[in-house]
Amino acid sequence: LFQQVGGNVGYALVVTVIERQAQAHYAYLAGNISQLNKNFMVFYHKSQGLLLHQGVPAAGVHPRILAVSSGMVNRQALMMAYNDMSIVLLLMFIALLPLVLLFPVYKSSQEGVVLGEI
Repeated sequence: LFQQVGGNVGYALVVTVIERQAQAHYAYLAGNISQLNKNFMVFYHKSQGLLLHQGVPAAGVHPRILAVSSGMVNRQALMMAYNDMSIVLLLMFIALLPLVLLFPVYKSSQEGVVLGEI
């Protein structure tokens, strides 16, 4: 029971940290989406030309480009959050690895212990 509860609590903590990190990364990345960013403006104009070529009405081009940009930023922010969490879990694993040395060592007897018998 304790193992199951511990696993559920651990999973809840990981998901919470990932969501918070994703929001923080989204806020940071979304700050670069502006008319002052040359790379974004190149993307914007190319997307605008592509959407107009596909027959999208001029009034609907801007909202679609912003929606696509938001989706791209959201995916990148989530990936960055997963990367952060994997680093945290790696550091926890490395920190807890020396505890393996504290486990008791059981030596097998020479009498031929059958698996499943105690």
